Amino acid sequence: MDSIYELEMLHLKDMGNYIYNFLLPNLQKSYKRAKQYLAGNTRKNIYSMQKYLADLIDDYDFVKLSINEDIGSEYFTKYEALFLLTESLNMIYFFCAVAKSKIKNDNPESRLILRNLMKLTSEVHKEINCLME
Repeated sequence: MDSIYELEMLHLKDMGNYIYNFLLPNLQKSYKRAKQYLAGNTRKNIYSMQKYLADLIDDYDFVKLSINEDIGSEYFTKYEALFLLTESLNMIYFFCAVAKSKIKNDNPESRLILRNLMKLTSEVHKEINCLME
């Protein structure tokens, strides 16, 4: 998926694959690279984001915060790691906005999860901005 347009063109049935194959692994990888710079509350929020994403697809394989550092993460500066995490958060936020527009009102649980994800994403984004100032 290279663009927001491609994300918008996803069918509702394909969104689970997008979460499983892209959003969750990307969040985990970028989290591992940036975790040494993150406060405990930010880490907790990212864990909650993983749980919400997993709730959307009923798969909890990715719902774990690694205690080990990602191999190669030492080659990323603080700002590179935080930038990559921010990019991951942006994709999650846009995914939620697109998915919310496609999910009908007959699925209030998913809409609530998406709304909560958007709030958490914004919160973590603000925390990262404070780290970079």
